[in-house]
Amino acid sequence: MPLDHERVELRHLMSGNQAESNEVEGNVKDEDVLMESKQFRRVLAASFFLFGLVNNVLYVIILSAALDLVASVPKGVVLFCNIAPSLTAKVAWPYLLRGEIRYARRIIGCCTLSFLGMLARLVDSLFMRLLGICCASFSCGLGEITFLQLLTRYKPRSVSNHCVGYFASGTGAAGLVGAGLWWLLRRIGVRTGILICSCLPFALPLVWFMLLARPDSPRAIKHAEQHPDTDDSEVAYSSIPIADEEPLDEAEPTYTPSVNPGSSSLSLADKWMIVSPLLIRYMLPLCKCIITS
Repeated sequence: MPLDHERVELRHLMSGNQAESNEVEGNVKDEDVLMESKQFRRVLAASFFLFGLVNNVLYVIILSAALDLVASVPKGVVLFCNIAPSLTAKVAWPYLLRGEIRYARRIIGCCTLSFLGMLARLVDSLFMRLLGICCASFSCGLGEITFLQLLTRYKPRSVSNHCVGYFASGTGAAGLVGAGLWWLLRRIGVRTGILICSCLPFALPLVWFMLLARPDSPRAIKHAEQHPDTDDSEVAYSSIPIADEEPLDEAEPTYTPSVNPGSSSLSLADKWMIVSPLLIRYMLPLCKCIITS
């Protein structure tokens, strides 16, 4: 009997040790997953901060260097060449483009356009300098919508929200960095400063190929599997409500885009139906405020 009692106690002790061991292993695994998640988010934060910084810094440098580059041209013409192409890219490109987005090609294209645009400002021809400003401006606008579209590919949704903040911080920092950088470089000469600034766009493909964890990478897929987004639902596309406080009239027909569940391809008519209420309600009043001020 004493022997049986000792065996029972030994079994209880072994089972308790096994439970404690499993609990410790589970805690260690959770800590490893948490550390991997933090490191993954840090890499994304650094990548999109650099994307926002480099993509917008040339825009600021152009404005800062306007007096040195095209002193004889009215400043309104310089502003038009620096704003109109970027605005055109942001407004027209998302609605005219159809099919899958090739991010690597876009980033390389933006880098090439910005590089050529900066070099064109070294030419004595006024037309070529203004054309260079237009190329860099278009590249800036195209790059901005490209990176914002890339953000939507990351899962869970909290990762996208996390990266948007750092991308916006990068675009904001571009104002200080661009103005300060040109203030330093113009002391060594305009042509030398432009040559140095023309190397900045090459940081975009470097970040893309060497630093960024892309949405289709094993690391990003593993992170999405370990952190499922409970807010995502497998439902068909639904249009954005215009305002919560103003319910739609029951007699008013609702618009449903011609898109299958799981598909991300929208026609031009679908995109226009989505954006037109937002344009009339938000963008036009904002534009009016800016013009009148």
